[in-house]
Parts: sequence; structure tokens; C-alpha cells
Amino acid sequence: MKRDRYSICAGALLVPMVLLQLPPVKNILNQPFVLPAIWLGLVVLIRWVLPCMHVPGNLCLRQYIVGYAFSGAIIFLAAGFLLGVFLGKLSATPYDISPAGVFYNMLSLVPALSAREMIRAYVIGAIFRKKRNPWLKVALITLIFALIEINYGRIAVLNDPSAVVIYAAKDVVPVVLKSVLLSVLVYYGGAKSGIVYSVVIAVFQRVFPFLPSLPWLADSALGIAFPVIFASFLFEKYQSLKGETPKRKEGSTAGYSAALLASVLFAWFLVGVFPVYPSVVLTGSMEPGIFPGDAVLIKKLSEEKEIYSLRAGDVINFKRDNITITHRILEVRTDEAGNISFQTKGDNNKSADSDLVSPNDIKGTIVTVVPRAGKPILFMKSAQAVPEGVMEE
Repeated sequence: MKRDRYSICAGALLVPMVLLQLPPVKNILNQPFVLPAIWLGLVVLIRWVLPCMHVPGNLCLRQYIVGYAFSGAIIFLAAGFLLGVFLGKLSATPYDISPAGVFYNMLSLVPALSAREMIRAYVIGAIFRKKRNPWLKVALITLIFALIEINYGRIAVLNDPSAVVIYAAKDVVPVVLKSVLLSVLVYYGGAKSGIVYSVVIAVFQRVFPFLPSLPWLADSALGIAFPVIFASFLFEKYQSLKGETPKRKEGSTAGYSAALLASVLFAWFLVGVFPVYPSVVLTGSMEPGIFPGDAVLIKKLSEEKEIYSLRAGDVINFKRDNITITHRILEVRTDEAGNISFQTKGDNNKSADSDLVSPNDIKGTIVTVVPRAGKPILFMKSAQAVPEGVMEE
């Protein structure tokens, strides 16, 4: 079947976009202002040279989608930044924030992101002109856009199952879902909505002096949950704006907002923002009460009087060197100066632990056990040698 000029233009735009993301090409063109000039040239080509292309979204509603894109970017940044504040995981930006550095970062960033989303919009528009399996083709294009953004440099150091799972959860799945979200934004609101969302996030990350440095679990939870919930919100809101959603469903916006808040709170819960947080037992030192793969809820001890209220028989969670252990208090000892320490033992161990536990090493006490809830973490750690009683942080 003969291809029309729009399909040819779309295919021609994809080629330089993919090539410009390849490391060998980047190395060759890694000269001041060369790559920005190429990206800017692609912007000019799409905007003023190639045949005009429109995405399927309603033209009258695009301004609303652009506004949602801006709001979504702000919410995403706020969620990550607040999480970093609560966890005390803020670090200095790795980017040059001098006037010259900011100028060059913006020059390198804005044309590239603008060209990428303009190409995405052009390709999606060309796909829907054909009207033959359009959604399958859009899914393929979305995947291509994701694949060129994934950081493949870390693959060489993935030497155990846990590293593979963390890499997938932190560096692969969130990138794919972000690409899905951008395709949704572009479909409904055109290239401008995708540009606004991408540029707002990227600009903030390159001009703000401090950035969140989140644990991988929190980072992946936010990176996975936000695109899914926000894309669902956009779909619902777009149908409502078009007048296609029954009135009884108009309250679903609040539902999506609540779901987004719940996902953020759950991420905070996982990484220990709240007084009670979860952890996973990796060994059998506390059998038969706690088995490998069980999740436990730990209550933080924040006051000195809580430490002095601990008694023999309590199960505590404590740090020893670089590992976290959960064992039962066998004896509370007090020296001549009145300082206390704790003799601990795993219920399934034959002898007590050789070292005493000081109050400063205690993280909390075990509140309850959730059987088998941590099996995936146990699988991730199965290839590693784990000391008895160690728990995943």
C-alpha cells in the first residue's frame, strides 16, 4: 500500500530522534551547541517546513490539557521533594547552577525536549490518519520513545537478582510509564502539553540547588504510581470536558486525587516516614514466630523513656554494623553508671548474640507480623549471603 506524505515525514522524523540518542552519535556530536542546534533544527522543520499535523484531541480542549500538564508536573515535583524532606534525603544538585551553567543547561534541554514531544505528536497524528490498528501503533511508538531514554549503562553491573529487580523498578518501568503518560498528554493536548510537562520537571531539576535523593523503593513507587493515576485522571477529565461522562461520574476527579495521595502516603510508609513502618525478615532465626519472607511492622522508639521501658521478651529491631537484625531481648543489663544494654537472641538460635545491643542501636519494636508479605524481597535476596536475623531496610 502506498504511503502518504505524512507517514513518510513521521518516519523520517523518528530516524534522527533515535540516532541522536545513541551513545556513539552523542560522542561524535558532543561539541558545544552542536546537539542543541540539531534539535532546534528539528523543531523548525516540524513547525514551519513539514505538512501541518494535528493530533486527534479536541482543539477546543487543548488549553485545559496544557494546564493539567503544568499542574501534574508541579504535583509530581512536590511529592518527590516533600518525600525527600521528610526522609532527610536532600542533596546538592549535580548540575551547574551558575548563570552560565543554567543557560547552557536550558539550551541543551529545552530544544531536545520540545523536538521529542513535537515528533511524538507528529507520529501519533500520522498514525490516526490511517485509522488502521492505531492504538497498537501508538503503543509501539510509545515503547520506542521509552527505550531511547532508558539508562543502559547500569546493565553491565547487574550481578544478582535483586539488582535486576531494582533496576527494572527504578530505571525501566517508570520510564515506560512516563512515556505512556506523555503519549496521553500529546494525544489529548498536542505537543505543547507534552513539552510543558517535560520541561517544567527538567528545568526545576536543573536550577534548584537541592534535589531529593530518594531510596530506590520510594523513587520507583512514585515513578510508577504517578503516571498511572495521572493518565487515568486525564482520560476521565477529557471525557468530562467533552460532555461524554454522565453526571454521576463527575466526582471521580476527587477519587483520582485521593488515589494519588494514597500512593504517595504508601510510598512514605514504605520508607519509614511514619512512626510505624514495614520491613521484611530474610532468615529463619526467629522461627517459628517469624519465618523468612514475613513482613513485620516496626514501631519507632523516639523517646528515651521508651528505651527504658523495654523488658526481657520484647522483640526489637536494631542495627549492627551495616545490617539490620530482629531478635528477642533475653536480658536487660545495667552497669555501675546506670547505663543499660540488652542481651538478645534469635528464638531459633542455640545461643545468645555475642554482642550487647546499646540503646543507640535500637530502631524500634515489632508490632505485628504479616505472613509471606515479603516473599518478593526474599527472592531478590536469595542469592546473597545474609546473616541470621537480618531484615531488609
